[in-house]
Amino acid sequence: VDAVGDMELKEKHQQLKELKTELEEGEHTHESQMKILSQKTSEHEKLEDEVKAFREKRLLLERIDKLGKKRLWNLFENSRRNCKKATLNYEEKKKVVDDNEKALKPLRNEVTVLKKKLDTVNRAQLAHGDLIKENLNKAKVQSQRVDRFAAELEDFKNQLQIIDRREKEKEATIEKCQQMIRSLEQEIEEHGEDETMQEKLIDAKKNTKKAMERLDVEKEKLAIKKYEVNSIKVEQERIEKELVRLRSVEERKFEILKRNSNHASQAVNWLRKNRDRFSGEVYEPFILSANVIQTEHAIYIENMIGNRDLSVFFFERTDDMNLFLNETRQRMGLERVGAALVPRAGLDHYVPRVSNDQLRQYGLVGYLKDMVEAPDGVLAYMCQQYNLHNTAVFQPSAEKYNDVISGKFGITKYFFGTKLQIVSRSNYSGKAIYRTSQVQPHGVLALSLDHDQINRLNEELQRNQMNREEVDSQVQSMMHDVQQCSESLEACRKEQRALEQKRSLIAKNRSLIENQRKRIREAMSNDEEERERKKINEEKITTTANLMQTGQLLKNFVVNSAKARTKKDIKALEANYLESQVNRKEHKITDLRESMKEARQEMDAVKQVLDELSVVMVNTLKEAREMTGSSKGSKDKPPEDLVAYWVKEDFPDGVEQIELLTGQLEAQAASTEDVDQSVLDKYRDLQEEITELRQAMSSEKKSIESRTKKIDRLKTEWLGTLNQLISDIDQRFERFFSIMGFFGKIELTQGNYENDFDNFGIRILVKYRETDPLQELTPHLQSGGERSVATAIYMLALQALTTVPFRCVDEINQGMDTRNERLIFEMLVETSCNQNSAQYFLLTPKLLGGLKYNPRMNVLTVHTGTGFPHHSRFNLTALG
Repeated sequence: VDAVGDMELKEKHQQLKELKTELEEGEHTHESQMKILSQKTSEHEKLEDEVKAFREKRLLLERIDKLGKKRLWNLFENSRRNCKKATLNYEEKKKVVDDNEKALKPLRNEVTVLKKKLDTVNRAQLAHGDLIKENLNKAKVQSQRVDRFAAELEDFKNQLQIIDRREKEKEATIEKCQQMIRSLEQEIEEHGEDETMQEKLIDAKKNTKKAMERLDVEKEKLAIKKYEVNSIKVEQERIEKELVRLRSVEERKFEILKRNSNHASQAVNWLRKNRDRFSGEVYEPFILSANVIQTEHAIYIENMIGNRDLSVFFFERTDDMNLFLNETRQRMGLERVGAALVPRAGLDHYVPRVSNDQLRQYGLVGYLKDMVEAPDGVLAYMCQQYNLHNTAVFQPSAEKYNDVISGKFGITKYFFGTKLQIVSRSNYSGKAIYRTSQVQPHGVLALSLDHDQINRLNEELQRNQMNREEVDSQVQSMMHDVQQCSESLEACRKEQRALEQKRSLIAKNRSLIENQRKRIREAMSNDEEERERKKINEEKITTTANLMQTGQLLKNFVVNSAKARTKKDIKALEANYLESQVNRKEHKITDLRESMKEARQEMDAVKQVLDELSVVMVNTLKEAREMTGSSKGSKDKPPEDLVAYWVKEDFPDGVEQIELLTGQLEAQAASTEDVDQSVLDKYRDLQEEITELRQAMSSEKKSIESRTKKIDRLKTEWLGTLNQLISDIDQRFERFFSIMGFFGKIELTQGNYENDFDNFGIRILVKYRETDPLQELTPHLQSGGERSVATAIYMLALQALTTVPFRCVDEINQGMDTRNERLIFEMLVETSCNQNSAQYFLLTPKLLGGLKYNPRMNVLTVHTGTGFPHHSRFNLTALG
C-alpha cells in the first residue's frame, strides 16, 4: 500500500487500526464494569439479609434474658427444697453411727483373752518343730552315707564285670590273631614267590617308558598343527575385521548424506527397495556412488561441485526420472530431492584440452576427473557441469608458473595446493583478471570405499578357509594317533601296576603276620585282671559292714522325729481352734467398724452437701434479687410484673426445660450475625454505586455498538478499494509470469482472526513446472534463481501502479539463468520506459550481451582500477 496505494487507502487503514484499538479498550472497560456490578450486587444482597435479621435477633436476646431470670428463681426454689431433704438425711446417718459405737466395746475384750491362750500354744508348737528338724537333719546325714556305701558296692560290681569282659576280649583277640595269621600265610602260599617277577616288572617299566615317548612325540606333532590352526584363525579374524572396517565406510558415507540432505537419504532407502520399477540405470547421489582415490584430494572435488548436486540422483531415462520425482516429492513429501539426466555423450568425450605430459614439468598433480572414481554417466555429468576434466591441481610450489599456466596453456581454473585460482579476461583491455581464494575441506567426500582391497581380502579369506579345512583334517588324523598311543600306554601301565601290587601285597602280608604274633605274646603275658579282682573283693567286704552300721543309726533318728511330729500336730489342732475363735470375733469387729465408717462417711457427705446447698440457696436468692428485685410482700419471691411476663410467654417451670428453651433461642441468635451502624451505612452506599454503574454500562455499550458499525462500514469501503488494487497487481503478475512460461498468483491475507488489520498482507503463489503444485513463495521451497524471478516480476507488476518517484534494485538478475534474465530485462524495459512510469535504477555487476535497450534509458558504467583506459579511448560504436 505504501508503494502503490493512494493516501485515502492508507488513512482508512490507519483509521481501522485505531478504531479496532478503541473497540478493544471499550470492550475491556465494559467487561470490567460488569464484574464490578456483579460484585457490588452480591454484597448488597448479602447486607439485605443481615439487616433483616437484626430485629429478629433483638427479640431473641430479650426472651433469653427473661428466661435467665426465671431460671435463677427456679434454682432458688429447688435449692431450698434440697436443703430440707439433706437435713433429714443427716439426722438419720448420725443415729446409725452412735448405735455402732455402743456394740463394739464387749467384742474387743473377748478377742484379747483368746489371743493370750493362742500365744502359749504356738510356743509349745515351735519347740516340737525344732526337735523334729534336729532328728531329720541327723537322719539325712545317715541316709546320705547309706546311699554312698550302696553306690560303692554297685561300683565294685561293675568293676568285676569289666574285668570279666576284658578277660573274654583278650581270649577273643588271641583267637582272632591266630585266624588272621593262618589266612595271610595261606594267601602268601597262593601267590607264591615267582623268581621271574622282578624281571617281568623291569620289562613292564621299559614298555611303559617307550609308549610314553611315542605319545609325547604324537602330542608335540598335534600341538604344532593346532598352533597352525590358531594362526589361520587369527589371520581370518584379522581379514574379517579389515572387511568390516572397509564396509563401514559406506555406512559413514550414508550418514554424511543424511546430514547433508535428510530428504535424499530417505529417497536412497526407497530407491534400494524399488530399483526393479525402473527400466534404465539409476545412480545414487555422488556422495555414495563416488570414491575419491586419495582422500587428500577430496578438498578439490568438494569445492568444485555444488552442495546440491552432491545429493542429486542420476537417470539414463526421462520416464524413470519422472517416476522417481513423483514418488519422492509428491507422494512422500520429500520436496528437496533433486534428479538429473546423465549426458548422452560418454565419459571418453570429456578429455582435457592440455595433456598431463605438457603440464607435468610445471608441478601438475592431476586433473579432478582423474582423482575420483564414479559411474561413467555420473562422472560425465559432473564434467559437463563443473568442467572437472579441465580443472587441474598443481603443487603449491608451482605458483611461480602461474602466468605460463594461464597464458600459454589458457587454463582458466586450477589449484595451487589449497588455493583456487580463477582466470577471466577483461572485455575492455583483454588482460587477465585473477581471483584467488583459499578453499577449506567440507568433510563430505573424504571417505572412499576401496573395492580392490575388499576383493583382494575376500580372495585371501577364501584361501585361508581352504587351508584351514585341510589342516583341520590333519588335526583329526593326529588326534586319532594320539588316542591309540594313549590306549597303548594305559595297557603298559596297567600291567606294571598289577606286578607292583602283587609284590607289595606279599610284603604287606608278611608284615601283618609279624604284628599279629606280637599281639598274641603281649596278651598271654598280662595278669593284671587277677590282681584287680582280689583288691576289689577286699574293699567290698569293708563297705558292706559300714552300710549295716549306718542303717541302724538312720532307723533311730526317724523314730524320734515321728514322735515329736505327733505332739506338734496336737498343739496345731488346739491353735487352729483358738485362731478360728479370734478370727470370728475380729471379723465381727471389722464389720462393725466398716459399717460405722461407712455410716460416718455418709453422715459427713450429707453434712457437706447440706452446707453446700445452704450456700447455693443463699447465693442463688441473692443473685435473683440483684437481677430482678423481689416482691413487695416477701423477700424470697420474684416481682409480680416479671411473673406476669413469664405466664404471658408460657415459659416452662422446670430448670431443664428452661435451659433447653434457652439453648434453642441462643442457637437461633448465634446463627444471626451482629449488625452495627457501619453495615447499615455500607448498605445505602452500595445502592447508590449500583445505580451509577448501570448508567455507565449502558453508555459504554452504546459506544461499542457505534464503533462496531463504523468499523464495518469503513472496512467495506477499504476492502473494496484494496481488493481492486490486489486484483490489478494479480492480473499484471499472472500476465508477466505467463510470458515467462510459468504460472503465478497474488492473494490478500487477512491476519490470524477477524479484523486483524495489523497483520493484513500479500501472499505470492508460484508454479515453475507442470508437475509442481501451486506453492507459496518461501526461502526454502524455491531456489535462489526462482525467488529472484518472482521478486522481479512482482516489482514489475507494481511499476505501473506505483506512486513513488523512483525505484532502486540491486543485482536482481543474479542467480537467474540466461533465458529468465533476458525475459525479465525486456519486461523491465517495457514497463519502466513508459511516459507515466516511475524512474527505475537497476544496479548490476554484469548484463547479458545482445539485450534490447530503449532510448529513454541511460546506462552508467563505473570504471575503477589502473587497468582501465580513459573514457576518451572508448569505441562507443563497438559498444552498441
